[in-house]
Amino acid sequence: MGAPKQNIRSYRDLRVYQAAMDLAMEIFRLSKTFSREERYSLVDQIRKSSRSVCANISEAWRKRRYQAAFVSKLSDSETEAADTQVWLEFSFRCDYIKEETFKNLVQRYEHIVSQLARIFHELLSRDREDGRATWQPQGVGERYVAGADTRGRQEGRPYPWSQQAIHEISGLVTMILDAHSWVIRRP
Repeated sequence: MGAPKQNIRSYRDLRVYQAAMDLAMEIFRLSKTFSREERYSLVDQIRKSSRSVCANISEAWRKRRYQAAFVSKLSDSETEAADTQVWLEFSFRCDYIKEETFKNLVQRYEHIVSQLARIFHELLSRDREDGRATWQPQGVGERYVAGADTRGRQEGRPYPWSQQAIHEISGLVTMILDAHSWVIRRP
């Protein structure tokens, strides 16, 4: 049985946000030990990308009512996590961090990416079970204006995610997870 459900009132209550914040702070502390010549390149980049994971999660939380914005911010958070992994690899290869530390941090970012994907897939699953979307695009009401529907949806029905969109987004998330898994397996 999973963890007990908690009442989430803010993005700060999300475990994925808390994990991303902990990692960003750990990277901040580690990057203090990097050489001075890296101050405006590697240090800035790794700090910026690790902090952006948290920032994009909070923005996704604020925009969760709007399908496109929510998906975009979750995707941005995944992208920033991948960027951070690249900067961690540079840090390792430049001998600023040990291999054990590198592997540990990369694995923890993989866990964050999987949590983000799980959030996304749970929302899609809920939509599929209900047979409709949980979000309405901003500015679109419960019903279409008669005759305004040109994409094959029935007039007067709530705005659903098209099956094609769900398939494409699910494929994209799977591709991202596969790419992240490939990075971990690489020697």
